[in-house]
Amino acid sequence: MKVNNIDISNLSAINKVAIANITAINKVVVGTSTPTTRTMLLDFKGAASTSAGATYNLLVNPSGAATFSNLFDTDLQNTGIALGVDNSFLTSDGGYPTDGTGLFNDLAFLSLWYNAATAPRVLEFQNLDNSKLYRLVFVPSRATTASYYTTFTINGVTQTILAKNNTSIIADFVDIAPTSGKITVSVGAVSGYYYINAGLISWTE
Repeated sequence: MKVNNIDISNLSAINKVAIANITAINKVVVGTSTPTTRTMLLDFKGAASTSAGATYNLLVNPSGAATFSNLFDTDLQNTGIALGVDNSFLTSDGGYPTDGTGLFNDLAFLSLWYNAATAPRVLEFQNLDNSKLYRLVFVPSRATTASYYTTFTINGVTQTILAKNNTSIIADFVDIAPTSGKITVSVGAVSGYYYINAGLISWTE
């Protein structure tokens, strides 16, 4: 009798069982891989604020349509993902600077992009893997007394968030499949103004 091409015919029954069990365990270990979750953090830079941290992609408001390339994950590894915006925003450091989500930090809440409800914008994540499913999270927050609601829409599904002094409510889209390597996010407002302070996109490899 052979196990792993080793003749064990002269071994005791106990030794034969032990070797067989070790072989079975080795097969299981070799055949098992642990999925890895990668996360990419986005900091929408305000009027004068600095980055929320080294693990954040600091997005400086463009003067018009633009694409942010070479975005990295929280391990500072290039993801190959790019983010396109269809036009410029207004900027502010008037976010409510307290992160209660556990996903971001206080500095990420402080800075923001915003605009009037009459000027919605489109964000487009590019160079995604069509075989993967993605989670996208966005947070709108503004230190204010005005009750303005920000809307985020992906694939016809809209999540509406009250930005007023928001510290913990997020727009959270899960298991989103790209189309031709892209996921499009429409950002707008019910009335008044809309805000976007921080975001993330994560996936499993």
